[in-house]
Amino acid sequence: MGVSHAREATQTLINNFDISDEDIFVNIGICGAKKDYKIGSLLEIGEVIYDGISYMFEKK
Repeated sequence: MGVSHAREATQTLINNFDISDEDIFVNIGICGAKKDYKIGSLLEIGEVIYDGISYMFEKK
């Protein structure tokens, strides 16, 4: 999908729906992982590294 498409899709959701503090965004997709994980495994991701920048996610 790519970063710019993901950003545009997220912005479309924000623009078209009333977003409140109780709403939760769930991103489900395909990712690359170490061979330690079986194909099709569900992973909880706490960090994404993109273009040399680390983005940490806080758990709620």
